[in-house]
Amino acid sequence: MVFNKSDHLSVCGIHEAHKKSKEYEYLPSPPMIKTPHLILCCCLNIGIDPPLNGLVKPNISSSIYGWINVKDHKKREIGYEISIQLANQYQRYCTPTVSTEPLWDPTPEIVKKSCLAARERFGRDRVLFHYNGHGVPLPTLNHECWFFDENITTYVPMNISHIYDCLGDRAVYVLDCPYSQRLFKWFTKRNEKLKKMQKKEAEYIVFSGYGNLQKPQTNPNYPIDIFTACLTTPLSMCFLDYYYSNDNIISLPSNFLKILPVDHKTKIQPFSELYAILTSITEAIAWDVLTPEMFLKLFRQDIAVASLFRHFILATRIMKKFNYTPQSYPALPDTSNHPLWSLWDSVLELAIPKFVMVQKTVNYVPSPFFSNLIVSMKSWLLTYPDKPSNPCPLPMLFRLFLRKDYTVEVFSMLCEYVDLGYFACERVVNIGFIPLLVQSLDKEGLQQFGVFCLAKLFSYDSSKIGQYLHGSLEALMKIATKAKEANELVCSLFLLAQVFLDKNIVNQLNTKSVVYDALFAISRNDNSMVKIWAIVCFARLVDHEGVKSDVYNLPQFQPMLQELSQDDSPLVRSAVVYLLMYSIPTPLADKSKKMLDELHPKVCELAKDACPTVRSLLVVLIYHVFVMGHQTSKYQEVLFYLSNDTDPDVIRAAEGLLSLCEKSRIQKPFGRKTMTSPLEQFAKASLRIFDDLLERFYCSVRDVFRRPLLFKIVNEEKDSRQEYFLSQTRAVQSVSRISYMEIPNKILKEETRITFGTSLHVPKCVLYHPTLPCVLADISKDTIGVFEYKVSQTETSDFSNYNPINTSVKYLDWLDKSDAYLVSGCGDGSVRLWNNWDYKPKLITSWRGIPKPVVSQAVFSTMTNHRVISGDGESVFVWDVESEKCLENYEIPSGVSCLSQFSDKSFFCGGVSGGVSIVDMRCKTVNEWKDQKERIIDIGYSTRAYT
Repeated sequence: MVFNKSDHLSVCGIHEAHKKSKEYEYLPSPPMIKTPHLILCCCLNIGIDPPLNGLVKPNISSSIYGWINVKDHKKREIGYEISIQLANQYQRYCTPTVSTEPLWDPTPEIVKKSCLAARERFGRDRVLFHYNGHGVPLPTLNHECWFFDENITTYVPMNISHIYDCLGDRAVYVLDCPYSQRLFKWFTKRNEKLKKMQKKEAEYIVFSGYGNLQKPQTNPNYPIDIFTACLTTPLSMCFLDYYYSNDNIISLPSNFLKILPVDHKTKIQPFSELYAILTSITEAIAWDVLTPEMFLKLFRQDIAVASLFRHFILATRIMKKFNYTPQSYPALPDTSNHPLWSLWDSVLELAIPKFVMVQKTVNYVPSPFFSNLIVSMKSWLLTYPDKPSNPCPLPMLFRLFLRKDYTVEVFSMLCEYVDLGYFACERVVNIGFIPLLVQSLDKEGLQQFGVFCLAKLFSYDSSKIGQYLHGSLEALMKIATKAKEANELVCSLFLLAQVFLDKNIVNQLNTKSVVYDALFAISRNDNSMVKIWAIVCFARLVDHEGVKSDVYNLPQFQPMLQELSQDDSPLVRSAVVYLLMYSIPTPLADKSKKMLDELHPKVCELAKDACPTVRSLLVVLIYHVFVMGHQTSKYQEVLFYLSNDTDPDVIRAAEGLLSLCEKSRIQKPFGRKTMTSPLEQFAKASLRIFDDLLERFYCSVRDVFRRPLLFKIVNEEKDSRQEYFLSQTRAVQSVSRISYMEIPNKILKEETRITFGTSLHVPKCVLYHPTLPCVLADISKDTIGVFEYKVSQTETSDFSNYNPINTSVKYLDWLDKSDAYLVSGCGDGSVRLWNNWDYKPKLITSWRGIPKPVVSQAVFSTMTNHRVISGDGESVFVWDVESEKCLENYEIPSGVSCLSQFSDKSFFCGGVSGGVSIVDMRCKTVNEWKDQKERIIDIGYSTRAYT
């Protein structure tokens, strides 16, 4: 797993985040609920058929209850064995600690007593109440179900509402009896009343096996309690249904039915594998037909409820063959004809021969289902899709996490899936992968996959990260200290930085000094992203410290700041300012004055940084100093300098702080009524400015995780455009040579005339596009116009260059001589870099090319390798745009009037007094010769023989 190197210009200056944190929001995960107790009420009265209100029972009908044929047992006591077997069937698909309470042919008093005792014992936990009423009369229209008296001689009715009064909302009600919809209707009516009165839905869950006026099951080949059999023995019902299906391809021997039920063998192969496949398919069906909110509630909140709903989906398919319509609350759409059932049929056909030969000593061959799923998923990922597939295979993949033979392969595939973007991360969260990913942090060999997936997921929405990772702090620190690869280290530091936002979690650290030492060591890493997130972790830990001077005075703290403040990466330098911001102590703290005195030189040095993110964070730093009550008089000079910045937000914030400092000096007259202080007024009005400046820095480092990190994106449009640009450039150069030779003998003809200037402004610079019929020019002091001369003779679009007052655009050129980025230079020495200049112009970065207080006439030139040269007076500065840093500073004795590139390592300087200098950046020499006597207006160089 390797991070791709970015193939585009990496700058972090003035920009708006593509998506802010609030625009991405995952669904809140529902709290986990347990169902620790089951009340199984079996009203069967074996041997006596109940009155069915005129319904006639066929002569040949089923006599199977709970997979026990009661014909072979004449005693009524067999009902007790049926209830015990039902309890065992439930326990296989619930938690191992679940307790069961079988009630065999009970009285209403016994049922009430059991329900009240269960509710009192288990408090707010769920209690499952299973009612099997195939041995009593049909439910009444008044929602009454039937029980017995003490002597089992009389049927005694009891309203279903009485059972609800004992168990309440935190319960699961399973109703398996003919006409069970009459009982089900009571729950739906109560839910409607609750929605009208309290505008919320009921919390209970109800399963009903039969619809209105649906007779009991009488097919002799199937159990009478077919609904209960589907819910508690799904594999056995699948085999039985396949055996009697008309569409089966493989003929089965008659003794095959003797191995049923097989659900007690689901812990061993091949039964465990087949049940895992059934579970994955039913969950995939549920995900396809339910909303994510409902899926999380029904399939990820409670283990017992999730099993019942999976088996309920199977029951709707099997019971539809008998024209039964099982119902549930919350309701599920009809899934009996879902396309994924054909996949289950094919799996079952391949598995049947293995079960027929299960008694023989034959080597077991695993099902190809999961292997085929992995192959198809990998093939789909190779296309790098931009939208999810339908149906989604992720629920099937979820089951593979629990299988040790596929663990590494599934984890690596999930990393590729979350790398697709937000739509993939959202699905992973909603299906419930986060708890499994958190568990992987403690498993050797899976940590790199776990931290990568979690970092991708929480880069979009980290509001719930403390809920999941509060117990994984030690595991993350262990991964960060022992990680050998940079990507694993960056992801673990990112997760730690998010966890450290929670003060309660930070206070649980017993040895903070160990954490600080680890972060000091990590900050020496060569990878810039590792340095950034190590500093961010450090800053968030310091923010929760009571005595911040203790951290500031650590012996390793000052050397770290000094080294990282000179780093080549602009984001690392920004992170240093971010750390200083949270290291400011209160005025009452010891040595606070000394700390601020030591801080002032660093602030003055960083104020001249070329990265606008560094400068914007400096304004926020000074704001924090002022808010905490410190004197800011020594920072006045820095604020004046930043008030003339190239960043509009920095200018606005710096001017506001200057105004606030002036107001704070004014003393209030004695006896005057106390009003809101200037600081509070400014804080309320301008807090959004500083929040945006902090958001800019955070988005710059966080959005790295939102970009694809494992896939190398092939942008066909971009590649074709670049290829076209290179071919056109060669063609234009070739035609230019020929045309230049033919100029003396050729009569020039005007094709198109463009009007650039007006009576109020004459353009100072005109830039032709290398391949398109397009020209750029300054159409006013502050505006750059785009002219498509084959479309119109006037500008087709324009945008503001954000110039200061009384300054104008003096320079336009393409960075690296391509049309991707536009460089504009202003008379005050400011340089700006633009992207999407022809559609929606975006200011990427800006800085002072001449870091002096007063600049009169600045000149500029571009070089290859992302470099820009700026000069004024006798000084020339070479800037690296990618690192947003000044590489060299040269002094030209004859003055600078114009600049031009000679090669990627040298450039020409035209002098004010007529001299021409060539600067070689490799040996840092300036060679000058006298060529003119007057000021050189412009200078250029070409390899062509005729220029």
